[in-house]
Amino acid sequence: MGWQAGNLDCNGLRVMMRRRLWLAIMTGSIVFAMVASLALFLPHVYTASATLSHEGWALPAAGMRASGAMPAATRLGAITQEVLNPVRLGKLVKDFDLDQGQSTRPLDEVIDGVRNAISLDVLEDGREGAMMFRVSFTGADPQKVRDIANTLASFYVERNVALRERQPSGAASELQAEIAQLKKRLEAQEKEQQKYKERYKDELPAQLDANTQAVERLHDRLQALNEEIARQKDRRAVPASPLAHAETAPNNGANTLDLLNNQAMKLRQQLAELQSRYPAQYPDVEQTKRELATLEERIRLRSRKAGRKNNGKWGVAAHAGSGFQVPAQEINPELGRLEAERKKVQQQLATYQQRINNTPKRELELQALTRQYAALQEQYASLIARQEQIQLTSRPPGGQFQVLAPATSPSSPLGPRRLQLLFVGLVLAVGAALGSVTIWEKFIDTSFHSAAELAAVTKFPVLVTIPRIAVTGESGPWWSRGQAVYLVSLIALLCVVTSAVRYLAVNNTQLAMKFSSKPVSARK
Repeated sequence: MGWQAGNLDCNGLRVMMRRRLWLAIMTGSIVFAMVASLALFLPHVYTASATLSHEGWALPAAGMRASGAMPAATRLGAITQEVLNPVRLGKLVKDFDLDQGQSTRPLDEVIDGVRNAISLDVLEDGREGAMMFRVSFTGADPQKVRDIANTLASFYVERNVALRERQPSGAASELQAEIAQLKKRLEAQEKEQQKYKERYKDELPAQLDANTQAVERLHDRLQALNEEIARQKDRRAVPASPLAHAETAPNNGANTLDLLNNQAMKLRQQLAELQSRYPAQYPDVEQTKRELATLEERIRLRSRKAGRKNNGKWGVAAHAGSGFQVPAQEINPELGRLEAERKKVQQQLATYQQRINNTPKRELELQALTRQYAALQEQYASLIARQEQIQLTSRPPGGQFQVLAPATSPSSPLGPRRLQLLFVGLVLAVGAALGSVTIWEKFIDTSFHSAAELAAVTKFPVLVTIPRIAVTGESGPWWSRGQAVYLVSLIALLCVVTSAVRYLAVNNTQLAMKFSSKPVSARK
């Protein structure tokens, strides 16, 4: 049977290749023609590189942060993004006529090809921002490749200068805007705090002692009023006291006036003492004024009655076996006034008590507002200090990009590797031929070609085999009509494949770069 590989032996493979010779020749020829056409029609590609360096900063890292200076790696990345911008690449395509020979391709594809042709390699990255890097460009024209690489290097130098000059002013302007915004927030917080204090001025913790003292005084005053009201009610129910009898007796008018004047003098002294300690709107001051006014009105009334010759019509009802009572028209108004005053004192007492109850809540709210204001003040002071530091170090020295080695015209192409492509094409052609024959025999052609194949799939033994009967003229020369048709078809198909690959490969620098001697460095 011979050597076997899986279910396929060498003899069987040789028989299949003989049976499907034209299929193997056609498949292998097409694959080899495709790879060989690529190796023949792909253009040469060249690479030119310019080497640049970045000197370190004279300031330490803390000074760089304070001045808002952008690190070298950050600036390098920012400039690279500008280089790869579609607008910038479009200008590069127009200036150097990079779409020559590719007029049928859209501009976006040309720009993508130019972007892939640009590479940036960081060669050394030292401390304090010192670094060395290389910018390269790959293309089909060695002169254009050199000029574009130098143009890119010049762009890195120019844009770095512009970024360095713009960094301090940009950082300062951003910081100034942040300070202005924070100042507005501070002013708004101050207004809010002031409005809160004005709205709840009587319930703030600073007023707690005053409110407590007012509650105590109102309690005392309410107790005194309750006692006075009780006495007034008792006087309506019991015989009049000697003083009341003296007031109602016509002959004792002078004594009554003396008593009333003494009482008025005591109230005046008490009022003077209260006014020296409290404002005019204080409840005790107002109450004393009202009592004094009532007493003075009684004194004037008694004085008029004492001057009358006719002392009748007092309207006093006498009890049997008892003395005089206090006149009803004098007791009832006084009792009503005391009741009204007690009601007012109770309302004032409830108001002051509510203020005391709300004081803890106002204290917590005021503390929250104060903490917010203090945090904003601290942040504002920090920004002011940072602004002053930036002003002191507004232009740090160092940080320049310099061209160490400009790009030169490449002496030899980078690729493509044509001999390697031809060898790979030959290997692929052989593999394609063997694979196509195997696939055809195993999956497409379902007929049996030998007794062994038939015996392998049936339960019945093979009794007789009929050998192939050669048709007259079948064993003629190899250029028979059928083979000639195969040969012409193969040549036509090879021409079509070669033309298609040529159309794809001519001036296709991107494809040529993929088959170059070394891959293009990845952009960073």
